[in-house]
Amino acid sequence: MIAWQLITWLWWAGGLSRQPLPISQVSQLNQARQDAGVAYRAGQYQRALSLYTYVSEVSNAPDPVVQLNLGHTYFQLRQYSKATQQYTRLQQADLPLLRTVAATQLGVIACIRRDSSTALVLFRQALLIDFTNEPARRNFELVKRYYTPKPAKARQMATQQAATLPAPAAGRVERSTRQDDLLRRFRQLNMTEEQALQLLNAMQHDDMPYALTRSAQRSSTKQKNEKQNENSW
Repeated sequence: MIAWQLITWLWWAGGLSRQPLPISQVSQLNQARQDAGVAYRAGQYQRALSLYTYVSEVSNAPDPVVQLNLGHTYFQLRQYSKATQQYTRLQQADLPLLRTVAATQLGVIACIRRDSSTALVLFRQALLIDFTNEPARRNFELVKRYYTPKPAKARQMATQQAATLPAPAAGRVERSTRQDDLLRRFRQLNMTEEQALQLLNAMQHDDMPYALTRSAQRSSTKQKNEKQNENSW
C-alpha cells in the first residue's frame, strides 16, 4: 500500500502527463480527488468510489493514480474482480512504483482466491520491478514457505473435500502473537482485519497448510519463554 502522502506528491509533482482542461473543471477534479482521499481515509469507501469514478470518467486521459486508488477502494469493498481490472491496467504503467504496487495487490487477491501459484508469480514480478518492495518480499517468502504444488488428482480431491466442509467463520483462526504480526503485515497491503483473517482461514484449507498456525503458536511460545528467561536474570 502506498502512503497517501506519496500519492498526493505524485499528482502535484506533475509526474503524470495529462491533457489540458478548463480551469473550472481542473478545480472540480482536484476537489473531487481531495474529497475522495478524505472519504477513503475515513473508511467511507462507497463515497470514495463514487468520487474516484467521477474523476476517472471526467478526465480527458487515463490517470494511473486514480486507477490505483480505484483498485484500493474496490479492494476495501471486497469487489475483487473490479479491483483486479484496475490493478491489471497498471501493470503497463510508466512508473515502476505503480507497477510494483499493482502486482503486489494482485498477489494478495490471488491468495484470497486460494491461488497460491499465481500469487507467487505476482509477488516475484513485484520484486523484479522493485527489489525494495518489502510487502511483496514478505508475502513471497510466506507463500513459498507453506506452498507445495499438488498433483492434478490430489488437487481435484482436495477441491471436492473442501466443497463438503463448512465455510470458516471470519474469526475462526486462533490468534497468537505471530498471527497478530501477520495481520499487521496484511493490513499494510490495504487489507482490513476481516480480510486478513479471511486470508489466514484460506491458508487452513488451501495449498498453504494450517501448519502456519501451529508454527506461529510455537514461535509465540518460544518468544514468551525467552522473555521470561531474560526477566528472571
